[in-house]
Amino acid sequence: MRRPRMFLVDDLGQPLPTHVEQAVMHWLPRLRATFPSLEDATLVDVLEAAALRVVRRESRGGRLEHVHAYAWTAIRSVAISHVRLGAERLRSVTTEMTSDDPVTGRVRGPSSVEARVLVRQLLRQLTPLERRVFWLKLAGYSTREIATKVSRAPTTIDSLHSRSLARLRAAARRGGRPGGASA
Repeated sequence: MRRPRMFLVDDLGQPLPTHVEQAVMHWLPRLRATFPSLEDATLVDVLEAAALRVVRRESRGGRLEHVHAYAWTAIRSVAISHVRLGAERLRSVTTEMTSDDPVTGRVRGPSSVEARVLVRQLLRQLTPLERRVFWLKLAGYSTREIATKVSRAPTTIDSLHSRSLARLRAAARRGGRPGGASA
């Protein structure tokens, strides 16, 4: 089934120059292959941001001779930024960062160490496959993408993810200790 045509616009909602839009859209299949974790809405954001970079560059120095090559460089740069932003979100969720230290944004003192130890203890409650599914879900992969990566059915991935969440919640109520009743 063919996907609907995407229309890229600038910050004001105006269509981008045709040659820039064509140069950016040319790289869409490669973008999907290189960054499989990016969803369609994010892909559009990446393409529009990259196209705006091309437009800004052309406004400073005239039409680019190698607009396709410049477009791919801009696309790759923007996509890497999106992936890194997702990784930062993942890191902040797992370590429960707050801004006690204005420079690094990390918690100072024993509370941050305790939080990291608790997260590690909780994750030890999961099987390796449950842990992998949990991290991939947290990183933003869809159920179908995870199923492909771990060679399981999408329904199995959903079951693994809900089971791992239930086990993590139960372990958190026990204070990170394995097993049945809390001490």
